[in-house]
Amino acid sequence: MKHGKLPDWNGGVPSAPEALVVANSFAMFDNRLVLVESVSAELRITQPREIALYGRAFDVLANQAVTGETARELIRKALDMRSRRSRT
Repeated sequence: MKHGKLPDWNGGVPSAPEALVVANSFAMFDNRLVLVESVSAELRITQPREIALYGRAFDVLANQAVTGETARELIRKALDMRSRRSRT
């Protein structure tokens, strides 16, 4: 699922530099399936124990994220820093 949408989650931006970073993207479909996309393959995870691991990872990522005006401000600061670095 390359361009999926999570109906109950509006996305977010990691709020701290030490935030958990996921090397591969994944999409969860209820408690029945997780699709993991890597550079060379797509994995279909169906074992409940493994699905629970992805559920916990998602919770950590969601708790690190900021949304709305806080996310916009974080992005503005990052763009500002990038702009200053490119001028030097």
